[in-house]
Amino acid sequence: KLAIDRLNDQENSLIIEEKRLKDSIETLATAHMSWREQSKQLDTSRQELMNEQKQLETRFGEQRRERG
Repeated sequence: KLAIDRLNDQENSLIIEEKRLKDSIETLATAHMSWREQSKQLDTSRQELMNEQKQLETRFGEQRRERG
């Protein structure tokens, strides 16, 4: 009887641990997807800012030539 109780306790502990690990994996996967999305948005913003900077530099150069 004691051995059976011990096995049942171990099984319950393993079930609880498995659920905890599954929850942790889900949380990690969600965080990773969120990070990838933010990273993509940052790359897009960076690209837009670089394009805007190029346009401003071009416009500034044209205005200097017009004044010059």
